[in-house]
Amino acid sequence: MKMKLLVAATMFAVAGQAAAAIAPGSSGNGELFLSVYDSVALTSYTRDLGIDMNTFNASGSNAGYSLSFAGDSLLASAFGSLATNSNLLWNVAALDSTVNPGNSFVGMQFLSTTNASLATVKTQTNTNLAGFATVDGYVNAVNAGATDFVTNNSSTAASADGSSYFGNSFGNNWNKKAVFDSTAAVGSSLNFFALTPSDNSGLHKATVTQFGNADGAATWTLASNGTLSYVSPAPSAVPVPAAVWLLGSGLIGMVGVARRKVK
Repeated sequence: MKMKLLVAATMFAVAGQAAAAIAPGSSGNGELFLSVYDSVALTSYTRDLGIDMNTFNASGSNAGYSLSFAGDSLLASAFGSLATNSNLLWNVAALDSTVNPGNSFVGMQFLSTTNASLATVKTQTNTNLAGFATVDGYVNAVNAGATDFVTNNSSTAASADGSSYFGNSFGNNWNKKAVFDSTAAVGSSLNFFALTPSDNSGLHKATVTQFGNADGAATWTLASNGTLSYVSPAPSAVPVPAAVWLLGSGLIGMVGVARRKVK
């Protein structure tokens, strides 16, 4: 299947991204961020992707994104080579933990990678989905303790650093609230989903939307060279119906007959 990586009209631009903290879920329009962690060495790396949820939701099914971390010394200092460290797992996420006035759940939204099936993700209940909001503690801790964000839009943490370490306050399943694993090994691709509470009943299943289009699922990939990319399938060419070809050939034939009559 042919994939498109860069679409001029809808590409997420990150060049010249201003150094700033990750917008948390409590802002109502959180930013997407990358997390990479080593569950053996107990270290993690977090990167602000500079894309807010509203922007992504508007174009996420038909856009492309690519960002290389090869020049980020923090990534190398945390893990060494991505190509040789087999303990690494990664994900991409974003959250809006705010609710509409008078509601218990409605208004929240969470974006998450996973390779679980759509059917599995759809078993997420509204109550457990609301628990995803606790990951705001991870985002806020990263922002508060990461002086590196001033220059790199990224930070590192160890288990002893508390909530700013991925394994302590996020983990591979949204603080044990997700019915799916949101992570994969470096070099693997992950599908991307938007999850929102379906209503204010905690026992009801959440509303789940998978990013992509009629030609397939959109995916995130973190390559071993430090490049993170998001791609969606290029729309298939629409075949011209046989009737149109017949009509066209018929018109050409009529023109030929008319010319002979004129002669």
